Amino acid sequence: MRSDRTRMVLSAIAALTLLAPPRDAGAEQVEVSPVMLELPAGAASTVLTVANRGTQRAAIQVRGFEWRQSPTEDPLSPTGALLISPPLFELEPGETQVVRLLLRAPAGGREASYRLLVDQIPPPSASATVRLSLRLSLPLFAAAAGHAAPDLAWRVLVAGDGSAELSAVNRGQRRERVIDMMLRPAGAAPLRPEPLGNPWILPGAERRWRLPPAALRLAGGQALLTARSDSGPIHATVPVVRLQ
Repeated sequence: MRSDRTRMVLSAIAALTLLAPPRDAGAEQVEVSPVMLELPAGAASTVLTVANRGTQRAAIQVRGFEWRQSPTEDPLSPTGALLISPPLFELEPGETQVVRLLLRAPAGGREASYRLLVDQIPPPSASATVRLSLRLSLPLFAAAAGHAAPDLAWRVLVAGDGSAELSAVNRGQRRERVIDMMLRPAGAAPLRPEPLGNPWILPGAERRWRLPPAALRLAGGQALLTARSDSGPIHATVPVVRLQ
């Protein structure tokens, strides 16, 4: 069975493939490592390696963004907290570039979350054909000072129109990654929340997943949640709250 790390690498490769336009066998092939970056508490720097495995020159841009979360979105904001060197470079076929990342200030009492956008910039085209850049979004986590752990509080929220969502609030100081969620109401068929596409729940953030219409029968009751996380299996009794 594949490890979680292997799944992350394969997901990154898939992201590059989905964003790429059709190309011939001689086109650029850019590799990035690692696909997730972590700075231990007190550490201020790390490196990203970008390699050109293709047969043509590749122009690369690396940018850093502050990463926050709303219940259903992952907005990114420009930040000066990360210094990137070099932020823009070209690679000949077979060349490798080490990109140095420097965090201006430590994370403090809560883990800090960033995203690196790695873009492959296509050369100008003389034709009218639109060419797309490759883009990879990499998470970068700076660990909090001292002991930090996630702490998830779960609820099912039922709105007045009958729609329902599974809510998780991370009251801890570290992110959590949650996958394979399933709600099991007593005496009813299991309910699988609709995926958001991003398994992370950042510290201090709330995430919400829509539930199928069958969740209506949950109103006023509770359900058993099972899932997998980086901290281990999740088995939680989740209260159902009707919103006014």
